[in-house]
Amino acid sequence: MKICLALFLKNENPNILSWISWHLAIGIDKFFIYDDHSTDGTYEILKTVSNIYNIEIELTNPANMPYFYDRQANAFEDACRKALDQEYDWIGFLDADEYVSLEHDLSIQDFLEKFSNYNGVSLNWRIYGNSDRVLKSKIPTYEAYTKHCDKNFSDTLLTKCFIRPKDYSFEYTNPHHFKTVPQNYANAYGESIQDKRADSDTVIWNNACINHYINRSMEDYIIRIQNRLNTDLINSEGRWKHFNRNDIEHQERKDFIKKANEILVTLKQECVYRYIFEITGSFNKKKSNNKQTSCFSLCSTKERYLALHMREGYLFNFEDIQNMIPIYGIIYNHKPNLIYLFYKESNSISTIPFIIKFLNKFSSTYQFSIQPVNDTPYYSLQTPYSKKFMSLNPESGFFGDVDANRNICKEWEYLQLKSKDLEINFNVSPDSVHDLYSFYNYLYQNSEDITYADFILAYNLLSKKEQSKIHIQNVGKIISWL
Repeated sequence: MKICLALFLKNENPNILSWISWHLAIGIDKFFIYDDHSTDGTYEILKTVSNIYNIEIELTNPANMPYFYDRQANAFEDACRKALDQEYDWIGFLDADEYVSLEHDLSIQDFLEKFSNYNGVSLNWRIYGNSDRVLKSKIPTYEAYTKHCDKNFSDTLLTKCFIRPKDYSFEYTNPHHFKTVPQNYANAYGESIQDKRADSDTVIWNNACINHYINRSMEDYIIRIQNRLNTDLINSEGRWKHFNRNDIEHQERKDFIKKANEILVTLKQECVYRYIFEITGSFNKKKSNNKQTSCFSLCSTKERYLALHMREGYLFNFEDIQNMIPIYGIIYNHKPNLIYLFYKESNSISTIPFIIKFLNKFSSTYQFSIQPVNDTPYYSLQTPYSKKFMSLNPESGFFGDVDANRNICKEWEYLQLKSKDLEINFNVSPDSVHDLYSFYNYLYQNSEDITYADFILAYNLLSKKEQSKIHIQNVGKIISWL
């Protein structure tokens, strides 16, 4: 069984990477994506990741078709024709803030196999609020937002659908419902329904539904209004108040999250690899791990380890880190006076930031100077510019604070390094990077040897202003999700 999705979008960076990862994880075979002339890097990112996954991208034509809904209708019907020509069994029609959620089935194929007697399946919206987030999150959408409405919210009667392309009438009505011939729709229970509209008679979230992350964070909402002010939205908080429902806590399935996160890493890596190639004209993906580095976990003299309680949260020290996110330090062998702190996700270096108190930075990696403490087996970490020591404070409850503001190195500032063997390839030290010029020079001189992890460390040594300068360049849009 072959299943594809049609997507019409504009300016969905960085969420588009989460969307693709999620739907690949549940088993979607192909994407037909129509970009309505994004300006934020969405199109450039899509073109890049289409090199490794089955994604067809088209640009819309506002000059010939100025009305938004006409372009959307044309895109979805074009996708259905392509799906028919390429012999896909099912096609679904979604927006970039809509994610298919499966309750039990191992894949979308397993779910749709139950509908052999139907040519259309309607799935209800499950509408998510901002989960108390104000600022945009770099955590994947399917993990960042975990609170949704209850079934009494009338908008959950709205549905999105999968249909058999061979039975589509090509009489477009709206993006929620596509008329089939014969009209033979079922709901998520596998019950026959007379669905001739966009809404259903009852709300069904069992078996499958559509997670609709319509608001996301406050910052996302504001950007959404700005982007669509001249199309279908107005300058008002009314839509926010209406859709920001945080009534029920619900987390997506861990098996799909794990698989989606692994795919997400491959998408990010492809973007970085392509960026390096576009900048330097050369890049070698296949690199052997030459063991040019040493990796460590870090703990206090009392065996309390550096870790995160949550991503995008504060760095703390814990005695038991079994359910925490460990922080690691990497030291390049030829530069033993520098250590880079990071954490791991899906056997790769994470790009999701965390906070170290008293550092004016929000980053996924941090560079420190490291020195042995005289006549002890311990080390101290200092911020590179202010020369403040990192301090692991005594615990208050089950965790202790980590501050980077000490002028003097005493027992709280002593750290132990405990060797770790991580399957992450670091190769070329970014110690020379301190501004845009040195960053580009680092890429040019080492393009054949730089790994994805090296690049992330180097990129994070730049200021936010310098990173923004990269993103506004055409080639830099490829990595503007960073």
